[in-house]
Amino acid sequence: MKFLPRLHGRQVRISWVRGHSGHPLNQIADRLALSARRTFEAGLPADSRRLIGHNIVSSLALAHPAA
Repeated sequence: MKFLPRLHGRQVRISWVRGHSGHPLNQIADRLALSARRTFEAGLPADSRRLIGHNIVSSLALAHPAA
């Protein structure tokens, strides 16, 4: 495993999060992935796709400030 030497001497915390079970970061990731696919398939310009992604993150971050 090539990544193991990079972990030497570092603290790594791994936590299990049930997939899309209402965890704010999973919700954001799910909406971003869906939006990215749909806006790309619709042929929207890259600037528009970025703005939509930014709006998704902003709206969900406001709803879940601890995320």
